[in-house]
Amino acid sequence: MTDWREKIGEPRPAVLDDSRNGNLTRIDSGHKESGGGLLLPPFVTAGMGIAEFCSQSIQTEWLVNRAIARSEELILGGPDKSLKTGILMDLCLSLASGTDFLDSDQFKVPKPVRTCFMTAESGTGTLISLARRILRARQLKVEEIGDNLIINRELPVICNDFHMLELEKYIKNKGIEV
Repeated sequence: MTDWREKIGEPRPAVLDDSRNGNLTRIDSGHKESGGGLLLPPFVTAGMGIAEFCSQSIQTEWLVNRAIARSEELILGGPDKSLKTGILMDLCLSLASGTDFLDSDQFKVPKPVRTCFMTAESGTGTLISLARRILRARQLKVEEIGDNLIINRELPVICNDFHMLELEKYIKNKGIEV
């Protein structure tokens, strides 16, 4: 596998170019393939009073009941060797199969969704073993999940515009929901 530095060069700190281009601000991602940076609309604050804020009617679509909502950010963090990869693999298998997360009726998955698990963690053999153990413990068969779960061992460089565009195309082409 080629080292990512050989593909895109060493990262530089992101730089905000304060000169305005119409209504846009240029962000330099710091990579030679970035094509000159990313144009973003200006940041505009649009606060509201607490009464207006609380009067909003928001419907939450749950991916995992009362735990993980669709279109909301999710961060799983923890120290080394705290089972983060195993928890995420179980989550992805649950989402793809529509079965209870952590095999618990407290974390029901209302319906299966097309899921992608992207990781550079562990070796491929370790991930295969992990997936097989979870499948066996949950009495799931890979045939039941089919192509609803995609495992991807390549990670994009988040601050690289080209990588983000390719990731967006990949998500659309594969019909990935999570």
